[in-house]
Amino acid sequence: HVKADWITRNGTKSSRYDAVFSNLDKWRSEYHANEKKSIITKTKDWSGEVEMRILLQAYHEDYKSAESRKLRYNFHQLESVIFGVNMPLLHKLNLIEIVEKLCIKHDRKNFVFQQAYYTKNKEIGYRPIHIVEI
Repeated sequence: HVKADWITRNGTKSSRYDAVFSNLDKWRSEYHANEKKSIITKTKDWSGEVEMRILLQAYHEDYKSAESRKLRYNFHQLESVIFGVNMPLLHKLNLIEIVEKLCIKHDRKNFVFQQAYYTKNKEIGYRPIHIVEI
């Protein structure tokens, strides 16, 4: 039971209890609006990027297995991949290998990988790091 598990402890109500349960429908509406805003809002560092995002939300579906998270898309529409600042090297190398194979399969002549980094002004920049040419 949610109320018993996390919003009350030892019979003492959390400071959030009244905000949530006094008007549960309002709280749910605001929660989902804020969740959506956090997913679709860009920081100013990325404001110039034109991108498409794929969001999988597991409200009613089970996306625990890798197979359940595979989606189909037109590979020719994927212009580049930007690796995040903290992405592990092994993950980058695995992704580069996958994309190189896809380039061959789809007769694509080139593909650009970029690396995000922090600038001296503590903003996020990115630069090309690997260009696949087939």
